[in-house]
Amino acid sequence: MATRLYLLNQATPFTPSAWQGSWDLDGLTTLALDPVKFGAGSATATRSEASATSPFRVGVLRAVGRRLAPQTISGTVDVIIGVSESNLDADFFWRLHLYVINSTDNVVHGTLLSGYEESSGGGGTEWPTTNTGRALQAAQAISSVVIPSDGKDYRIVAEIGYISHNAHTTSRTGTVRLGARTTTEVDLADLTVGSTSTSTLAGFIEFSGTVSNAADVIQNLTPQLATVVTAPSLTTQNLRDGGFVYKGWYKYIPVVGDTAIGGWGFGDLAIYQPTTQIRRGEPPLAVSALIAALNVPFQVGVVLGEPFYMAAVTNSTTANPAVYVLDLIKAPTITQGPGSILINDDTDGFPLVIFANNGSVQRIVYPFPAGEAADLLRPDGPSLWADSGASNDLKLFDLSLGLITTIAFDVGFAPSIRAQQTLQRFYAGRATSPAQVKSFSPTGVELTANTLTGNNGLTGLAANNAGTILYHTRGGPNNPIKRWDLIGNVDLSDLVAADSARVGGFDILVLLDDTIVVSYTNFTTGEFRLRQFDPSGTPLEDHQIAATSSLPAGTLPRLAYADGDPASIWVMFHLLSPSLGQTRIQEIRLSDSAVLSSRDLVQFEGGVYQPAPTATPLARFGNSFSCPFIVYAAGAACPGTLGPPRIDGLPYTPPPAAFCGGGSGTLGPPRIGV
Repeated sequence: MATRLYLLNQATPFTPSAWQGSWDLDGLTTLALDPVKFGAGSATATRSEASATSPFRVGVLRAVGRRLAPQTISGTVDVIIGVSESNLDADFFWRLHLYVINSTDNVVHGTLLSGYEESSGGGGTEWPTTNTGRALQAAQAISSVVIPSDGKDYRIVAEIGYISHNAHTTSRTGTVRLGARTTTEVDLADLTVGSTSTSTLAGFIEFSGTVSNAADVIQNLTPQLATVVTAPSLTTQNLRDGGFVYKGWYKYIPVVGDTAIGGWGFGDLAIYQPTTQIRRGEPPLAVSALIAALNVPFQVGVVLGEPFYMAAVTNSTTANPAVYVLDLIKAPTITQGPGSILINDDTDGFPLVIFANNGSVQRIVYPFPAGEAADLLRPDGPSLWADSGASNDLKLFDLSLGLITTIAFDVGFAPSIRAQQTLQRFYAGRATSPAQVKSFSPTGVELTANTLTGNNGLTGLAANNAGTILYHTRGGPNNPIKRWDLIGNVDLSDLVAADSARVGGFDILVLLDDTIVVSYTNFTTGEFRLRQFDPSGTPLEDHQIAATSSLPAGTLPRLAYADGDPASIWVMFHLLSPSLGQTRIQEIRLSDSAVLSSRDLVQFEGGVYQPAPTATPLARFGNSFSCPFIVYAAGAACPGTLGPPRIDGLPYTPPPAAFCGGGSGTLGPPRIGV
């Protein structure tokens, strides 16, 4: 059975110490040769000569195979490879030298085809000036070479080049096309004689008989040959072979009940530190990975019928050892309940993560809108989320996260959605010039629409309890908290002057007593403050929540309503070393900034674990750091024991059983203070 060995755009595990084919000028390129089409996309190898000597033999490409199985290689050989010369007067013709090398000792074991070359007088065909698939003049008989079973590594080496029959001293260049894959991980079809589509077809050397690689060479080198894995599972594979570390591919096929998979591709902390790259769907795959997790856990939302592929990409092709360990687990599927914390992602293609009040992950929802804005009508109303990644609209969900309706209004990536709890409506703003603000009912019906003439841009916003005044800002230092008359549709005087040292109003809350809470952050130090004002702008409270904090990718702290409104609110900010890569969520009493409850969550931005690599990661699922958050009310509890008594005496009020389907369990600790 004939065997085709493809010229690959792939580094070789072994480079012979010298070219063997009696070339006048050795080549500069050494790459891989294999029956499996793997590696990068199409490329070329070139070599120029300007010698007056004729004939002049020039090597262009040296292709080295993987370890061979014990066998006898015999029969004939031919090629179909894309080749070209730079000028018609170059007079380049085929030259080919094939041998087997003992790579353990770096010595030639046997020659298959010795210095084969063609000429015009001998019936050969000159290389064309347009790169074209060319075969040899005829298939050539090869000398038999026996590959012994002696524990050493044997590999085929093909030295490919041209013999020049010109006497020019002006440089002329020969080109050999190589590569057998697309950038989207699809095999190129085989090249044919005469085809000029050499960049989209795979050139090869063909032996008339079978040529077999060793049985234990790495097989899962492409998505099509991926190792299929399940969850939960632990897969261990040595990706080092013959002194070279390969890319290994793995495939997960979602099953009924899957919502998300937590993966962890790990090597070690000193030598082999692989990056696990994730791509959804079947080939052709996206050129850029959805997720790239360097030696750390990752999470990926899944849907039935859509597999995803994982590629283990080494940090060094010479790493030793290079044992890749892939650990997969399923996301929990505990139905959300009282005190559940919901955090979506700001990037399309990533899930909503739901935490219990104690900070443990309850559930992951995918697909789910991606954006920077969301809020909840309390205690048991719907939530409104910006879908800024895919459809650029708003999505309204019930407490069970069933979609109620889609609203055709785009807020972009501004944090410009706020629930008005007294009126039970949502306000959403678009950061246009001028800004636009609309309000919507709990069923998604548009109630009001205002154009904020003279106000360009928008970040935080909130309406007073009467629905007559909108507080808003553009965010950033030197931007005041402004007021807009929603009835007269005119600008009013500023509520609060700008703070030149801090970004004010990325989030704004109007509490049930009509006071206004505004977040302030120093963009240099990460200092995070809460300031509370009455409707006239008179300061009521000013508390430092964190002297310093992390602002990953410029992400600012966020605010959310709490059961204790107007006495307390929720805040979310990000921690510095030694807790870098973690998010802290706290319920803060406004009168004295007392922390009523607190929990730290582990960040998975872009699906990737954000703390430093470790052999003992803090979590296998977590939240995006750039995102809004909402906290379900205690009054949205399910039947059953859902938490210990609250110290402040506020009750857990069970809602209709349909919300949680009768789920139960301890979902959170008692509040720290009244």
